[in-house]
Amino acid sequence: AAKNKKEKKKKVKAPLNYVPLDPPFVVNFTADTDIRFLQITVEVGTRQAEAVERIKEHRPAIRNALVMLFGSQDPYALGSREGKEKLRAETLAEIQKVMKEETGDPGVENVFFTSFVMQ
Repeated sequence: AAKNKKEKKKKVKAPLNYVPLDPPFVVNFTADTDIRFLQITVEVGTRQAEAVERIKEHRPAIRNALVMLFGSQDPYALGSREGKEKLRAETLAEIQKVMKEETGDPGVENVFFTSFVMQ
């Protein structure tokens, strides 16, 4: 029974490391709407300590992919919680794609929008 307890303890998740993708993203919307731009602050989460430096190293490629993603959004869809959650999922997929292409490992398991402003 003691062995089973030790095995269970080994399965405890590593702490989540947060990596900010500073500075905040600012993109113009191309659609002819009252909402002209989006400012969004993004942080990524990884449980792999070694991934933190890889994320920082490839920040320019990640930022480029996200600028393209954010600029192509429908501002009205982003007004709802569902729209923001969909964008969050797309953002995670985009970051994982870049990291997989550059390092062979997606490395990132979560994305957080720490500020989200549309005007």
